[in-house]
Amino acid sequence: MTPIKPGITELFESNPELANEIYEALGFNFRYTSEKWRDDPTKENKATYINIKGTPSNQEFQVKKDTDEGFYSVHFKTEQGKLTKEQIQTLVDAIASQIPIGGKLSTHGKITKGGISGLNRFLNNGFKKVGEREIKDKKGNPIVIPILEKVEKSNLEQEAQRLYSQYLEQNPNGSVEGFKNWVDK
Repeated sequence: MTPIKPGITELFESNPELANEIYEALGFNFRYTSEKWRDDPTKENKATYINIKGTPSNQEFQVKKDTDEGFYSVHFKTEQGKLTKEQIQTLVDAIASQIPIGGKLSTHGKITKGGISGLNRFLNNGFKKVGEREIKDKKGNPIVIPILEKVEKSNLEQEAQRLYSQYLEQNPNGSVEGFKNWVDK
């Protein structure tokens, strides 16, 4: 297994656009929006939607920064049975790649049992449980959900950084476009 070259982790952290181009080459679509805060419509919040290339475009996960400092919300925008368990885990990997180490993950609004199960999938992907909070389920009943903290790189981040390192090892003057072609071979 090719080790991650010195400087690659820092490059991904300091240049999220480049990192997302690498993830796109590995099979993801990214869509970016700016949305009004529900609690304060004078503020805007950037949201990232991610889906797997080759799956219906409306089967996606969303991540956005919360009003609470260091917190991110994830929203599962999928229909039951449209994605396999493996595809769902792959999207969890992609969402995890968008949250910095030390970032907290939970959600606001109303949640389904599937949404709680989705949050718990992050526990196998660089996150640990650091607390709980109460929100409402889809029926309006109070429900306790986990607050997770990212403590290490996600599986996707590690794999993408290893592959990009391997590419640069073979192509010292390589580019993102070159990487995309290299991955497609």
